[in-house]
Amino acid sequence: MTFLSRFLLLTFLITSSVQAEDSLGQVTILSKNARAGHLLMTSEIKFDLPDGEYELRALDSDLKLSAQIFNHKLYVFLSVPWAARTEKRFEIVRKSPSPENEFHYREQDGNLEFLCGKRPVLTYNVTIDEPPTGANSLYRKSGYLHPVYSPAGHVLTDDFPADHYHQHGIFSAWVKTTIGTQEFDFWNQAKAEGTVLHERLRKRFTGSLTAGFDAELNHIRDPEKSPRTVLKETWEMRLHPHARYNIWELRTQQENVSNEVVTLNQYHYGGFAFRGRSDWLGTFEQSGCEMRTDHEESRESGNHTPARWVVISGPVDRLEGKSTARSGLVIMSHPENLRSPQKVRLHPNKPYFCFCPVVDEEFVIHSGDSLNSKYLVITFDGEISEKNLQEIWQEYSSSIEITPLKRIDE
Repeated sequence: MTFLSRFLLLTFLITSSVQAEDSLGQVTILSKNARAGHLLMTSEIKFDLPDGEYELRALDSDLKLSAQIFNHKLYVFLSVPWAARTEKRFEIVRKSPSPENEFHYREQDGNLEFLCGKRPVLTYNVTIDEPPTGANSLYRKSGYLHPVYSPAGHVLTDDFPADHYHQHGIFSAWVKTTIGTQEFDFWNQAKAEGTVLHERLRKRFTGSLTAGFDAELNHIRDPEKSPRTVLKETWEMRLHPHARYNIWELRTQQENVSNEVVTLNQYHYGGFAFRGRSDWLGTFEQSGCEMRTDHEESRESGNHTPARWVVISGPVDRLEGKSTARSGLVIMSHPENLRSPQKVRLHPNKPYFCFCPVVDEEFVIHSGDSLNSKYLVITFDGEISEKNLQEIWQEYSSSIEITPLKRIDE
């Protein structure tokens, strides 16, 4: 055996030994559709591995993917294009924690503000916010997202807008709701029939690839006289890394914790909603704000039509009455959601829309049952291309199979 051959053999043995020593297990990743890498690949993982940062090393190439585990879920950042029906096998290796997490949060007046580096992304309102002076105290509110920022730092949402004090950034509520034989409105708080408030934070976490929180919210009937929680809602928010956009997913579960049947009656609005900034109030001719869906080019034609996503955008940084830039937001409704593609309410002159699965018919939630929903939110500056929207939708709507093969100690 030549010197070179002995050297190469020794190098291989040392490398194999180190890799086997570092490896915590193996997984295969299969994507049914092509992926451009806009979103994290995520999956439940049955390995009992601690939360933290990891690396996936391909067994048949030098490909390495950054990964993060939180609460038995694996988040993987795709650094290369992924062809449809591609299956790759990786070993899992623990990485040292980053000295400074890309994603992190800070508490501001009791609320949670999430940031990417130094750039704010969104704030979850934990504490109860009081309405403007002179407004009905019934409008007090918590458990919603505001401010929501574009990547350049422009605020895209409004809070307690003068025309509708009950609308807040990104929020969730039902309008025409029957509990047993009585009807309640959880959306229009001034009726004193119902409201939705934050209850508690379950978890919050940070990392180099993602960060997020889990929270509980209560849908409360008779908030002034005899408050009782009817729907117990959980929110799971997870951020995605992206070079150009702010992206996060919000998963919700609304469980009927009462002893009565809850019926979400047929109605033309209610559900998962967005309220935009105050200077977007008015028609397009008045404010420059426009709305469209994946199939309809205007808010008039798109109202109460099925939509995979809604795009809203408008002018920001107004100088001397003229707009110098535009920013906007997209919300995508996952195809597993109730009555997908869900119909949307696009208001004709207010910067407000909602995904409303009860536009055509009611939905019943029996005691102990739940309504589960998933929405992806994207904020942008300038414009967002149709190509990127289609790529993101394909990634969001297609399944990823991450299959554990073994642990190194098995």
